[in-house]
Amino acid sequence: MKLLFLVLAASLLLFGCLGSQAGPSASPAASPAATTSPSPVVSATAPPAASPTPYSTMLPSPFPEPSIQYVTVTARQFDFEPSEITVKKNVPVRLTLVSEDVEHGLSVPGLGIDLKASPGNEAETTFTPDTAGDYAFHCNVYCGSGHGEMTGVIRVVG
Repeated sequence: MKLLFLVLAASLLLFGCLGSQAGPSASPAASPAATTSPSPVVSATAPPAASPTPYSTMLPSPFPEPSIQYVTVTARQFDFEPSEITVKKNVPVRLTLVSEDVEHGLSVPGLGIDLKASPGNEAETTFTPDTAGDYAFHCNVYCGSGHGEMTGVIRVVG
């Protein structure tokens, strides 16, 4: 076994030394470095500018526009959460009113909305705003001394 190891080690040493014996008189073609392809040359100048890609030719978003907007408003004495809502014009909206404590209402006269929800229950409606603008809403069920402060706005954007 030792003899086999010595023979292998000697042959590797002998062939390894012979392969690297390219002295000063050796031609560049015989050198292993000369037979490999040269490394690519990196230009110091920038490549010609490509014309910008118009957005219309870009790939579609993996997140398509929703076909309906969902809004949940939670009512409690004496506020709405959220009290400011933004929705898109001409996109249907499903508006849900949730009451946490006493009976509450949500009235948006400019959009023809009138909801009432009892404690722990929901009321909902679906509407499609067709005119951009700000639409004030308020609680339309008396719910206590701070009832008049329960207001908000639905902002419809184009």
